[in-house]
Amino acid sequence: MRPPGLTPSCLGLLVLLLLPGCVPPPPAAPPPPAPPALTLAPRAAWQPIPLDRRGGIAAAFAASEVAHWQEGLRRVWIVLNLATPIRLPETGGQARSVAFLADYRCAEQSWNPIEGNWYRNADAEGLELEERPRDPGERGVRQGTLIAVFLEAACGL
Repeated sequence: MRPPGLTPSCLGLLVLLLLPGCVPPPPAAPPPPAPPALTLAPRAAWQPIPLDRRGGIAAAFAASEVAHWQEGLRRVWIVLNLATPIRLPETGGQARSVAFLADYRCAEQSWNPIEGNWYRNADAEGLELEERPRDPGERGVRQGTLIAVFLEAACGL
């Protein structure tokens, strides 16, 4: 029995309006892969990276595996030994070595720093300063900067 005043055409229209609510939604897109957790490897496991040494860099190393975890994106720890120490205003000390874990996009010439450490001695010895990015996110890299050396090293792997 149908309610009074509900004609067959109204009943059909009502069914058509209610049916889309019964159809299950399409499956959700899979979430993007989780970023890999990489740690700074022991010195014996580092791989040298050939770089132009004119920019004040004494040596460069891949200090972890290189993780290609999204299209065009590579994550790796890079250690740079500096030819001469640089002063760190945050601590009043000096650094001879710097290491960064970052995501690098070579084609776009950009990076997303995740973690950085400055060391008193070469080969990432004697932690002087731990640096965490204040503004997380990907950013472009200007040529002629220390960050450009990190990008060049990562893209050479």
